[in-house]
Amino acid sequence: MDGERIARADLAFGGLAHKPWHDPRISELLVGQEPDAALFDKAADILLEGAQGYGENDFKIPLARRTLAAVLAQATGVEP
Repeated sequence: MDGERIARADLAFGGLAHKPWHDPRISELLVGQEPDAALFDKAADILLEGAQGYGENDFKIPLARRTLAAVLAQATGVEP
């Protein structure tokens, strides 16, 4: 954080796919912005764009959305 704005963000998820799940567009979205729940939702939309479950792992999609919002809220000091 730099004051009220996100100064740096580099995120990757492990355990979602066969390799770490990373999308640099999330960093581009977050950097320079004031954090809030709507911004976190947009980041999750980007992260999960095209994600699909295969039955037994369908739970990972909403779990990733909640986890991303919680981690970003904790890192920025904002309520999810």
